Amino acid sequence: METGEGPIWDPRNGTLYCVDSTNPALWAFVPGSNQVRRYALPQQVGFAALTYKVDTVVLGLEDGLYAYDLNRRELRLIIDPEPGIAGNRINDGTVDIDGGLIFGTLDLGLRNPTGSAYKLFPDGRLLKFDEGYIVFNGPFADPANPRIFTVNSEVHEVYVFDREADGSFTNKRLFTEWPREWGIPDGLVMDSAGNVWIAHWDGSRITRFSPSGRYEAHIELPVGRVTKIAFGGEDLRTIYATTANRGVERRLQPLAGSVFRLEQDYRGLGPRFVADTLLAL
Repeated sequence: METGEGPIWDPRNGTLYCVDSTNPALWAFVPGSNQVRRYALPQQVGFAALTYKVDTVVLGLEDGLYAYDLNRRELRLIIDPEPGIAGNRINDGTVDIDGGLIFGTLDLGLRNPTGSAYKLFPDGRLLKFDEGYIVFNGPFADPANPRIFTVNSEVHEVYVFDREADGSFTNKRLFTEWPREWGIPDGLVMDSAGNVWIAHWDGSRITRFSPSGRYEAHIELPVGRVTKIAFGGEDLRTIYATTANRGVERRLQPLAGSVFRLEQDYRGLGPRFVADTLLAL
């Protein structure tokens, strides 16, 4: 993949989905078999999210969130969060604990802080809860505590917000320090123990932080541009890591753009599904 991103594991059919952002496609892999499917897309894509319909996913494309029928290969627009802002596109996103979607946008030129962070509630309300992102990444909602995480990749900052009773997000603050020699923070997920795992673009690794933001350990990969991980397999103890070969000299990094599988001792969280009400919008 040119820019592999956003892996998600669907235990219902044992399938790993991920997207290629810049050679736009949704990919579906069934580990342990030769089943690989590529769904070409008409626009750059930031993320995919599972729904309660096993044959439908939600995609974050350049100009909006879309429902995508895997059988018919048909797109249907749900919402365009930034109509009229031609220089932005949707990037990373995740399903919130209530079935809504947390997602954000980036500046296509990777220079200006025109990106914003959004929450699409299950009832269709759209909340812009933060702004000033050059590249929005890594959203994740903590299932055990009222908080969420986001990443402003180009400025090397990882944030945590408190979740309020009315569904808003407040008290933005840094989650952890991110030295520039680590590369760029990209996708972020949590495991069942509350640890936070962040991928390093131009850092060749995945780092595990404690729930409080303390560095714990890291895993090295043989490529520079690691983008995000997902926990999968029958026991959710297998890490699948997406990577990119965009801007990489393939002679030096022949495995760039691959999906890596790693066995380890930490267990992931089960899947979250987009609320059916959002598919009805």
